[in-house]
Amino acid sequence: MKFSISNLGPIDSAEMTLAPLTVLCGKNNTGKTYASYSLFCSLDFIRHAISFPVPDEAINDLLENGEIEIGLDLSQEVLDAYFDMASKRACAMIPVFFAAEPSHFKHSKLNLSVSPDDLVIPVSFSRTLSAGNQYSLQLSKPKGSQRLTATLLRNGKTPLKEAQKEIIESVIGDTIKEIIFKDTLPAITFTSTERTGALMFRDELTPEKGKDIKALLERHPDDFDGLVEDVSHSLYPFPIIKNINFVKNLRSIALRTSPLAKRYPGLVTAFDRISGGRYSADENGIFFSPADTPSLKLAMEESSSSARSLVLISFWLRHLAKKGDLLMIDEPEMNLHPESQRLLARWVAMLVNCGVKVFITTHSDYFIKELNTLVMLRKQQKAERIPSLMEENGISKSMLLNPKDFRVYVAKRPTKTAKDGTTILGKTTIGEAPVDSFYGAAVSSFDDTISRINELQEAIIFNG
Repeated sequence: MKFSISNLGPIDSAEMTLAPLTVLCGKNNTGKTYASYSLFCSLDFIRHAISFPVPDEAINDLLENGEIEIGLDLSQEVLDAYFDMASKRACAMIPVFFAAEPSHFKHSKLNLSVSPDDLVIPVSFSRTLSAGNQYSLQLSKPKGSQRLTATLLRNGKTPLKEAQKEIIESVIGDTIKEIIFKDTLPAITFTSTERTGALMFRDELTPEKGKDIKALLERHPDDFDGLVEDVSHSLYPFPIIKNINFVKNLRSIALRTSPLAKRYPGLVTAFDRISGGRYSADENGIFFSPADTPSLKLAMEESSSSARSLVLISFWLRHLAKKGDLLMIDEPEMNLHPESQRLLARWVAMLVNCGVKVFITTHSDYFIKELNTLVMLRKQQKAERIPSLMEENGISKSMLLNPKDFRVYVAKRPTKTAKDGTTILGKTTIGEAPVDSFYGAAVSSFDDTISRINELQEAIIFNG
């Protein structure tokens, strides 16, 4: 999938092709948050709010004859038409996503595009939905077929109301979307840099301060101006609202066990090593138990900043995560020692190898260098010395990273000096950094800074 934005905050233009692991780097105030927020919000909005169009004649045929077949057209033309429409609607929602003044985004553009090669269609599909004793709708795609069969079973001959017809049309459209874009529009979990604040002040953050996008859409299905007016009273952008809601629901989330944790217990073990313990939630609060004293339950207020920064990711991993999900993390290195940052990079690579997509923004050279190490080890894993190097450093084959699964983008904001000596910031462009199959990614902003530090220290040591 390709994602592009322009005239959004400080960003002049950006285009990213999402990979199993996508990393966005750049200096402060270059627009990384704008890029990650808009990507998350548009994908989540399209996934939940934009049905695949179903021809009116197909719905009329279903109501008249009780059964229809709809071809799953995967041509580029059909995909482009859907995402052009969906992207325009998502772009119109940007003021809502950012809880900001609409005039700030009147020239912003956003676009998502998919090629048929991006699609992974399930072998078969079956679903039955019932509306009490009035009717049931059976939807199925047999193995080897590229057609969806919809069967409407009605009790009696009472005509369906217009609202019921709209529900049937929406259900069919959402089902087609789910089948075609199952891998392209995944379930997304976003952990923002405000995640520790959402955790620490969870009791003070009331629902009135953070509105849920689904509830807003239900209140204003066809009234964009009303929706914007409604959300203008919210203090928080949508990703932060999602974090607040996640924290408020931790008790119920903790009652589940994620399919990913069941299938890959090593992921949980590796993450517990990073956090240094385990988390729990009950009616009395959220707690952290250090690995060396598991009987101790520390409240979040008593826990370290590193433990607090990892809460949301831990609960997602243990209780919600499944193959095909997209995990987005703003600055995963936040509050972590460099050694823990390296371990987190290894865990992210494991996650990717288990079938989860990951999108990360980072300022951490340690994180990038560790990912590069995992690329290098994969390339050289058959060399004589490599197995012992991996064992000595606690790196398993499950952590090795395929460079084909790894894309890195860098946000750059040019500066120039005005005649009066002041610095003028230009507009940001986001471009791709090359990922070498042997050395990994080269991020010049990190390398240049480290080189300048080294040069200065050498000059000090040798007195210039």
